[in-house]
Amino acid sequence: MTNVYRLADYKRRMRVFCFTRPELDLLLSLYSRRVIAGVWKAYAIDHEGGIAQFSIFSHARAQPLYTIVKRRLPSDRSPNYLVLKENAKIAQSDNLSGALAVFDRDLKLVSP
Repeated sequence: MTNVYRLADYKRRMRVFCFTRPELDLLLSLYSRRVIAGVWKAYAIDHEGGIAQFSIFSHARAQPLYTIVKRRLPSDRSPNYLVLKENAKIAQSDNLSGALAVFDRDLKLVSP
């Protein structure tokens, strides 16, 4: 006996939440500027559930310096963006360019 499945239901169930092409352009533009400056060395992109992550490393084996997270909120259709540094939230915005504005500032050490 064969089963008939609606293709639309199958595609909806298999949809992966990820960064869009313009979002990847912004992320890779920022990343390439920091690589040229010699600050960043590697990156990783992860997709799981309702979260997409772009992690930035100073060395290939190190913990990520920064993680940019795009998450789907259940109550709202628009995604939310976070910038994490060592699991501490340093920026949050409704759009990616707003969240990445934290990297435009020169971060300085206040006390040794």
